[in-house]
Amino acid sequence: MPESLPHDRLRLRNQLDELDRLHTFVSNYGEQQQIAAEDSFAITLALDELVTNVIVHGYDDTAEHEILIGLCTDGDSVVVEVEDDARPFDPSQSVAVNLSANLEERAIGGLGLHLVHRTMDQLTYRRADGKNHLQLRKRLSPRLT
Repeated sequence: MPESLPHDRLRLRNQLDELDRLHTFVSNYGEQQQIAAEDSFAITLALDELVTNVIVHGYDDTAEHEILIGLCTDGDSVVVEVEDDARPFDPSQSVAVNLSANLEERAIGGLGLHLVHRTMDQLTYRRADGKNHLQLRKRLSPRLT
């Protein structure tokens, strides 16, 4: 998260029922920052996919873990940060998905990350201090005045 920018943070447990809190957090942030509904939806969609993947696939144990979400507005963009202590995984790498194949012929997985790449403008990943740090950037739709 850019240190010089004010930001809102949410701490989630690695439980799927926490997704409701995530959705409310993004919705409230969007309203406070007067972000267009389609941009808030795109951010929610991307975060839902990423956090769900961390919860479902990221941990080798049943212990409680913390997932930190940060949001801040930077000019014409929203910067989103996701930090977790799950096993290393870099979702910034492109995922090849054959959208023209029949459903029966498609490989399982990858469609969610494909949607993240389609809805967000930039993904940056690093692994530091035993944690995944993912930063996403979403350019905002022009505001109508």
